[in-house]
Amino acid sequence: MGRRFSEVDCIADHPYKATEIRQIALAIQHSGRDIVLSLSPGPTSVEHHAEVVELAQMWRISNDIWDLWDGGSREFPIGIRNQFENAARWAEYSRSGHWPDADMLPVGELSPFPDVGPGPRHTRLSPDEQQTQLSLWAMARSPLIVGANLTLLDKETLRLLTNSDILRIDQTALASRQVLHEGGLVVWIAALPGNRHALAAFNVGEKAITVDRALASCGLPAAQHNVKNAWTGERLKVTSRINMTLEPHASTVLILD
Repeated sequence: MGRRFSEVDCIADHPYKATEIRQIALAIQHSGRDIVLSLSPGPTSVEHHAEVVELAQMWRISNDIWDLWDGGSREFPIGIRNQFENAARWAEYSRSGHWPDADMLPVGELSPFPDVGPGPRHTRLSPDEQQTQLSLWAMARSPLIVGANLTLLDKETLRLLTNSDILRIDQTALASRQVLHEGGLVVWIAALPGNRHALAAFNVGEKAITVDRALASCGLPAAQHNVKNAWTGERLKVTSRINMTLEPHASTVLILD
């Protein structure tokens, strides 16, 4: 018998309902069934971290996200750029079996009736923005819940969603955190099994940026590393530095050993 999934809406915020969450978790425990409890919508307040980690397997860290790069100052919907701060705030509370949820992946074909915006439609996120979303979600160890119409997956969306290295980071990382946010540059690192690491660099700004810095300055061991580009599969030269140019809203993920 497979694991069951239960998402309870209007409970993690607007307002936070601690008594109800505890009652539902107790009912699941008494049922004797293996049920994942997901609390929605967000933004769940970080001040509740101990309770949600104790009682739930997933909790939304933001309001609904849609296929926007930047939702501005509005609360709903938010965009990909807005999620960087939320993911960084919650990173230390990710642990095996208990995951801050950055919400769905609005990639590919959004049809027949998306809740927000015109429809049916192909995602309004650019290819770079879609890759950046997957990269951030994986580094933050968020659940990966696809918001696309799975019967209409195009080759590029399928490639995006089935990259084995990106999925492995999301599913097996032992710890992860944001280590740098300077202007448009954001850098995350993740510890992987086997003494390996992942590094993701993001350009959240509106101008291309060149990154040239020692890997040690990003919180990684001061050593020469074998490097693999997780998205392309390309093996890069052994190095102790990160050196690349990122276009606006673009990102890269490197596997280091």
